[in-house]
Amino acid sequence: MGLLKKVAAFCLLAIAFVVTAQGTASAYEEKALILVDTVEPGGVNPPTQLRLASLLGHFDLSYEIKDVDSYAAGDIDAHRVTFYIGNTWDHDLPAAFLDDVLATGSRVVWINYNLWKLGWGPYQQAFEDRYGIRFQVNDDTAGFSDVSFNGIDFSWLSDNYGRVSLLDGGSAQALATVSDGTVTEPYMVRSGNFFYVADDPMQWIAENSQYLVFCELLHEMTGMEHGEQHRALVRIEDVDPTEDPARIRAIADYLYSEGVPFSLAVIPRFTDPLGAWGPPMTVDLADRPELVSALEYAVSKGGTIVMHGYTHQYGTVANAYNAVSGMDSEFYISQMDSQGRIHQVSPVPEDSLQWVQGRIDSGLALFSDAGLPAPAIWETPHYVASELDRQVFADDFGVSYERFGDTFFPYVINSSIYGATVIPENLGYLESGYLEPAGIVDRAGRNLAIRDGFASFFFHSERDIALLKAAVAGIKAQGYVFVDPASLVPSGPPACSGEKPALGWRFADAYWADIGDYQNGILSVDYGLTNNGTEGAFDVRVDTSINTNGVILLPQLPLPLDLGPGARVTLTLRYMVPAGVATFNSVTYISTADACGADFAFPGPSPGSS
Repeated sequence: MGLLKKVAAFCLLAIAFVVTAQGTASAYEEKALILVDTVEPGGVNPPTQLRLASLLGHFDLSYEIKDVDSYAAGDIDAHRVTFYIGNTWDHDLPAAFLDDVLATGSRVVWINYNLWKLGWGPYQQAFEDRYGIRFQVNDDTAGFSDVSFNGIDFSWLSDNYGRVSLLDGGSAQALATVSDGTVTEPYMVRSGNFFYVADDPMQWIAENSQYLVFCELLHEMTGMEHGEQHRALVRIEDVDPTEDPARIRAIADYLYSEGVPFSLAVIPRFTDPLGAWGPPMTVDLADRPELVSALEYAVSKGGTIVMHGYTHQYGTVANAYNAVSGMDSEFYISQMDSQGRIHQVSPVPEDSLQWVQGRIDSGLALFSDAGLPAPAIWETPHYVASELDRQVFADDFGVSYERFGDTFFPYVINSSIYGATVIPENLGYLESGYLEPAGIVDRAGRNLAIRDGFASFFFHSERDIALLKAAVAGIKAQGYVFVDPASLVPSGPPACSGEKPALGWRFADAYWADIGDYQNGILSVDYGLTNNGTEGAFDVRVDTSINTNGVILLPQLPLPLDLGPGARVTLTLRYMVPAGVATFNSVTYISTADACGADFAFPGPSPGSS
């Protein structure tokens, strides 16, 4: 206990800027390797490897996807983190890959099938000795219903489960567990640099499923931190030229009174070519000056206009409902079966760069004709489009506010697989009889498990505004802060005040992580790092520390970290403590810069820097 108390007393703070733009040197490339047994094709609903690739865009981590059969010795060591997605039962894995998993010091994340290739047979003893994990059996009738993580329960959606046990005295720990109400077992496991996920949490996803746990644990898996902050978004959906201006004004007044920024998904042309709702008609924004005035009023009250397609329907065919704007898909053929279920069939026959660009240009012209500025954010009608279409949307706007088919993201994706920033919509559609305010609030509560997770939903103006009020109040009560979606849009170099980022650094805890660390004299120390000012702190990195009594800071994984105002994180540093040392002083040096790249010294450069 003496050592722990003394570490608490003597951990001091000194911060300095490091000129080296790339940060801490490392032997590997700042890139993720995604290995799969079978590379599945893309489409409206991206397969697992592409869902993962987009999630990595939250961490600004580039990636390479290839089949595991093409693995070459040393590939794992050449990357910051390697994800292996076992998507083919009992796939033969290259010996070079298995050997490297056992030998590497880099991060490895094993998802779903085939852990028995390490856990059984000639590799078993080495695997168990290294990671303290024993593979039991793959069970496709496990019958679990819940995943527990950090005191929050999530639904378990899977058709198989890779059962493991954690060996006594080993370093493995269960980060999340599964349960059938009686039996609880490890689900997502970590042992040092090795992570195991007992199914594919990205195969079937829902707003309350284990997918959210995986999204949070990607921070651990990549070793890349984000500050804790819980933000909320609300979007008023399907605002077309037939919209009642009074409803828009009333919603804007209410949200403004609550200090809630919001967005309006605007369809610039309404059309009902088959006369489903009366005589066939087409109406543009410029034909409804009262609505244009209401939209301008909403913007003055904190609203942001998002372009929600051109007509939000396709030609003169029911796709899949009635060819009415807001009801039908615009960029993809959809069909309804006899049970009323919608199936996505194929891109529309005209799908091409020219056709998609033409619809975008036509829609933007209608905003201009109405005297409204061109929206900077795009939302795909019904979230369905071809990969070609999404590339055009990304090239034209750079920012989308949506899902990719049924794939949602619980946080901002800085660069998706199509290149654009994605603002999340992750809670769904607020509507009485479908998803009541209590359901929205429940989903928001589960997203609190994600350190920088959002609570983002949408609402149609023709619904009872009391629903909107209840959802906003419930989300606020959970500690979320509603933000302007425009604030999430990259806008180039921001203006800077020239003030120093106000970082706070305090000791939190010191401990031996496991028996092996205790025997080897490796002490883990948790520190709290907080941005207490109004300026962002960017590219924050642990540089070095100066310690007494022969204590050495062990090499740290590179830690590029941005801290917004009020954000906080916990950082764990590991020290080699010589035998017999009971106390030591430690001065930690941290690199940081402001939003414009200006450097600051707190109080001066770290030893050895120039």
